[in-house]
Amino acid sequence: MAQTKAQLLGPVVGDVTIDASTLSLDAENNKVGIGTTEADLRLHVNGPNALPSSSGSTATGHLTLRDKAGSATHGMFMGVSDASPFGSWIQSQDSTNNATNYPLLLNPNGGNIGIGIDDPQYKIHVRDTNGSVVSIDRDGGLANLDFIAGLRFGNNDGSGSPPHGTGIKVVADDTFGSAKMHFLSGSRNAWDTDVYAMTIDNDGSIGIGTDNPGRALQISQANSTAYSGTDFDQNYHVLKLNNFTDSKTVGMQFLIGSNGEAAITATETSDGATDLIFGTRGSGNRAERLRITSGGRVSIGTDNPGNANLAVVSATQAAFSIGQNVDGSGSNHLGMYYGTGLGSPAGADIFTSNGNMSFWVDGAGGSGSSIEFGNGFGAGFGGANWMTINSSGNVGIGTDSPDEKLEVYDGNIQQYNSNVSGGTGLIRRTNGSN
Repeated sequence: MAQTKAQLLGPVVGDVTIDASTLSLDAENNKVGIGTTEADLRLHVNGPNALPSSSGSTATGHLTLRDKAGSATHGMFMGVSDASPFGSWIQSQDSTNNATNYPLLLNPNGGNIGIGIDDPQYKIHVRDTNGSVVSIDRDGGLANLDFIAGLRFGNNDGSGSPPHGTGIKVVADDTFGSAKMHFLSGSRNAWDTDVYAMTIDNDGSIGIGTDNPGRALQISQANSTAYSGTDFDQNYHVLKLNNFTDSKTVGMQFLIGSNGEAAITATETSDGATDLIFGTRGSGNRAERLRITSGGRVSIGTDNPGNANLAVVSATQAAFSIGQNVDGSGSNHLGMYYGTGLGSPAGADIFTSNGNMSFWVDGAGGSGSSIEFGNGFGAGFGGANWMTINSSGNVGIGTDSPDEKLEVYDGNIQQYNSNVSGGTGLIRRTNGSN
């Protein structure tokens, strides 16, 4: 009859085998084999490879730790998989119902855990020569917004109040095979209530204050704070750019492809004084185009408006233009210019409708300057001088060099008075003889 139980009493010298498939002691090599007589190491447990049982009450594996004498049904099971990639496993489960699983505790009293490293410096420290990846997946098909995986960060202060929990959640999106990532806010119980601070959508769009961004970056908030014209540090400003270095500059750049560029920049010109600058790139050149000074003055084409509330400077374009085109073409046009561009004389010019009517200061306002009325900026520029007021105060009509207070050249002067019998009065001089 086969021996079913064995008991060793007193010292044993030499090898001992109790049923070759049960227990063997290798005294020479100091090895113990369970299920084998050829132990590889000090303790060798031999048995069939299999994944953990997920149902029934027949556990699989090579080793179990359980308080069976105390009638405990929960325990730890260890084994080796029989399927590729043939991993080894630890499973905490119920021995009478393998579908019931329990927590597996690693260093419950503290200590670091290393994967690929024998000197972990952190609670979980992963190292690999080719870089490390930690993957968190979910099995099964998913519907839109189903939770996939996440990382939770929080504390447990034992006060009985909801924990301070935040983290990252990944949920399925309505596009097949895609997902979006939610970053939770730091508010109390944010993890359980899904209070999202930021979302990265499946197309890479980022939403702050919204979980459905419609642009590459969308910042949204509900805010009822009243506007303040003197206090800019208000929370209704949804974007804040900060340079920690005093007396320097901060701004934003706009880049289109590799050529088009523009920028908006705030620069501190002195202690407590900041200018706002708008710059663009044209013909390959980057330059400041408009500046609002710390005093509220606006300059275009210059960085120094002087004492003017609006200063416009240009050597080649109309300094000020209302209408269809800055060169004066088209109907319903008003332009202002100072300089020698646009085919005009040196001076300050006001023109309408492609120069059909112009008013300019000839001579740039210096000694000998005159005020001219005409079209096309005068005869010297392909137009005509209709009237001139020179630096002496003389007025010339038909001449740009009047010698008298009023001089009319090659034309008539007509006076009409409805209160005089006859209705008209006429002063006429023709060819100097009448």
